[in-house]
Amino acid sequence: MKTLKYVFAAGETKSINTPFLYFRVLQGQNLNFEFFSSSGSKNGEIAQVVGAGYWEVFDVMCTRLDITSTINQTVQIAVSANKGGYDPTTVTLTSDTLNPVFTSVVNTVVTQNKPLEYLASYKSNTALAANTPETVFTPAANLNGAVINRMEFASWNSGGAASFYQAFIIKSSAPSSVIDGDIVAMANHYFNTGTVVIISGKSEQQIKIPAGKGLYFISGIAETNALRSVLYTLL
Repeated sequence: MKTLKYVFAAGETKSINTPFLYFRVLQGQNLNFEFFSSSGSKNGEIAQVVGAGYWEVFDVMCTRLDITSTINQTVQIAVSANKGGYDPTTVTLTSDTLNPVFTSVVNTVVTQNKPLEYLASYKSNTALAANTPETVFTPAANLNGAVINRMEFASWNSGGAASFYQAFIIKSSAPSSVIDGDIVAMANHYFNTGTVVIISGKSEQQIKIPAGKGLYFISGIAETNALRSVLYTLL
């Protein structure tokens, strides 16, 4: 492969007589090309108003190329008698590339965590009565769908209940129990002394909610103390 460089005035045409099958524009813009075969006739290929990055591969050897530039510029092309080439890679040297720090990782998959993004938040420390939901956002507010980024809650009941269930629920209306709707988070920690019940839960799984549905929190038993929060985005 060889590279050819020419300086053009606006509207100027230059003829390049060299055999090639592979052709690529390395530098230039607003260029018109006509390709000719060994017999002197056109190869049937005309490229108009192209620039750097344009390339062609021919089945019949080209022996002449006419280039017309519509502007004043320097044009650089690459041609080869073989059907191949390479794309050069540009490397910008910085202090990090000149002085790299290498970390050895064995049998470990390394992922880059994306920062948590959200546009709205809910938080409450209201102790709820049994089966009385609290609204995070209403179905009417969710016009285009919503994304829940994180949910968590903790609750304390001094009555010593035998069972104690709580949940974040998706529904098109307020739920009446902890299983009335689509449950998206439930307790994953439970502690019962017989006189005190402590329950908590957390979800960091991103969940998309369809438009027209709200998000609620509901407790199956009256709370003595409580704390809960949600980070979310209404689309």
